Amino acid sequence: MTRPRKVLTVFAARGHRDTVRRLCRSLEPASQVTDVASATDAVLTLLTGPMDLVLVDAGLAGDLLGALLRHAQRSAPRAKLAVFAGGALAPGWLPWSQLEATLLALLARA
Repeated sequence: MTRPRKVLTVFAARGHRDTVRRLCRSLEPASQVTDVASATDAVLTLLTGPMDLVLVDAGLAGDLLGALLRHAQRSAPRAKLAVFAGGALAPGWLPWSQLEATLLALLARA
């Protein structure tokens, strides 16, 4: 049996966190979802051990987004990372409307 997937969410909106928990519970009941409220808390969480998926609200991470993504890639090089944003999207960022589809695809590949 494979180990449970570890998912880290750095989301401001409760609805987005709830969506991740609901999908993880339905697709992979043993998955472990950790919610944090800031980029700083995300980095501290990553220091406790690698994650399989890291899902980030670009607006919440703000100026620390680059540092958070670099740290996530160093501490868990095989982790799948996804950055979500509303409004203008930077290259590689995803709109919130793609949260469910992206999570389904990432869980399948993690």
